[in-house]
Formats: sequence, structure tokens, C-alpha cells
Amino acid sequence: MKILIDISKKCIQGGSRRAYEDRLSACLKVSAENLDSLEQEIDALKNFLETADFSHLRSTHPALAGGVESQATLHYSEKSGFEIEAAGEIIPVPLSSK
Repeated sequence: MKILIDISKKCIQGGSRRAYEDRLSACLKVSAENLDSLEQEIDALKNFLETADFSHLRSTHPALAGGVESQATLHYSEKSGFEIEAAGEIIPVPLSSK
């Protein structure tokens, strides 16, 4: 699964939160045949927001810190977990130790 995240005005965490909220709102407007795909994206984003080490991502990858006109693509698979594609590189997502 691939999810586009706008990080031009917010960091990867804020952009992901916005993407999550946008998809929650879209659930009220989407047709039944598109609901399953949207629910999968919501679940993936929720999991990402709850488990990723955003402090590490922002400090080690300036492109994910926001403030630069940019977008990132969140890749998720049950087998390999989360990766972020941004600024021409694939970034593995470390999990938070919380």
C-alpha cells in the first residue's frame, strides 16, 4: 500500500496526522465499494502514527522535518512494515521505544 503525505508545511508526523484526518472525513462521503481501501489506509496511518519514531526520522532525514515544498510516500506491507520514500531515497521507519 502507498499513501501520499504532504510534508511541505508540516513534518512527517503532522503530515501523516493530516492524511489520517482527511481519510476519516472521506469515510463519510465515499461509496461502499471504495470504503474497504480507505479503511485499510486509515488503519495503516493509525498504526504508523502510534509506532514510528518521529523524533529519529526528523533528526536524521531533514526532508521529513517539513518546511520545504515536498511530498513523501508512505509504503506499508505486513511483511516489511513501513518505509518512507522522500527526496529520492527510501527510508526505513524505526519504531518508537515508548
